[in-house]
Amino acid sequence: MADFPIATKHVSQFEVCGVATDIVCTKYAGNRVFVVVSQCGNIGGTVILATHDRSERRQAEPDVSEGGKDETVNANIKTLLGSRNDPLVHVYGTHLLGVVSQATGRGVGTELLLSLALKGGANDADADFEESGRVLRGIADAVAGLLV
Repeated sequence: MADFPIATKHVSQFEVCGVATDIVCTKYAGNRVFVVVSQCGNIGGTVILATHDRSERRQAEPDVSEGGKDETVNANIKTLLGSRNDPLVHVYGTHLLGVVSQATGRGVGTELLLSLALKGGANDADADFEESGRVLRGIADAVAGLLV
């Protein structure tokens, strides 16, 4: 039997801030990565994010950060499934897109299909901001480790 044509890495029951978390990472179609993060046993809300070069979309001067680095890369996000106005999902997605982009070494043109089903965290409007940050760091570390 031939190997499955898509490289999939899965860590079952990984702990993020003391909560059992399933993380699945799948690279497909060259520059695309599908990441499922679930603490609930289901797929959860799904967004697609893509990096693009802002200089292609507008002809203005590029933004420059405090360190003098050219900031011409930006992220585009679309909600495919779930709440369209959940700011934590957008924050998690944008951060994880940066992690995926860096881990794969692709930068501009990287696409991330992300499904999140978190207990509290991204799904709880009253979630503690610091706890959300710890959850995000734990997920980002796990995803970066899987994509190496």
